[in-house]
Amino acid sequence: MGKINVKDFTIYKDISGTMTALACVENVSVTINREIIEYLCKGNGGVKNRDYGTLDATGSVSGLVANDDPAGTGSFDLIDHLVASEKVIIRFGTATTGDRTVSFTAVINPVTLDSQQGGDAIVTYSADFASDGAITIGTNA
Repeated sequence: MGKINVKDFTIYKDISGTMTALACVENVSVTINREIIEYLCKGNGGVKNRDYGTLDATGSVSGLVANDDPAGTGSFDLIDHLVASEKVIIRFGTATTGDRTVSFTAVINPVTLDSQQGGDAIVTYSADFASDGAITIGTNA
């Protein structure tokens, strides 16, 4: 089993059935959450009951901005998808046989470009995403 590093998190676009990397990231945060539904039943002495509701995933990524990034590896590709209202595929996991993976379709909003100082300061980007549909837990074959 391989350890998971930030390099193992990739945002993809499905191009004619081929998963093509859309962005590489420096920092990532993913939260998979199942809503908790609270309810009361008559005659149970006022005790709260809880059950599971809908499942979703949210998160954020960030990295460095470069105009010379090869197509499919930078912040401008994320902006292109946001402007075009195109969904992306989020995948987290190694390529090692037997390792587990998490993947889901997502919408991106917003994408932020930021620099802390003028002059030669490095520009960074960040983007938030939210799942759309099923979250798939898989195993590499």
